[in-house]
Amino acid sequence: MKSHMEVVLTGGPGGGKTKLIEELSHDSAWRGRIAALPEAISLMGGLGISSREKLFQRVMVQMQFAMEDGLAHALGEADRRIILCHCGSLDPLAY
Repeated sequence: MKSHMEVVLTGGPGGGKTKLIEELSHDSAWRGRIAALPEAISLMGGLGISSREKLFQRVMVQMQFAMEDGLAHALGEADRRIILCHCGSLDPLAY
């Protein structure tokens, strides 16, 4: 069972996900209440896997799972911040 609430922002390019995360991170009412994860695809550049390969999508899904689980583990159960995900584990499957 997950110990942290996770909110996943989903939608196409230019939908405002990044802007919302930036705004919430700088808003005094939300600062300290969220822990935001980056978009997994932004970390894929140096892997040398073409985005046309099925492996690319599988790696992105696994990377997203790892980031979500890793952050929840690092925060620990006492830290009740909301984990805000820029795209989620299932987003790559839609593409």
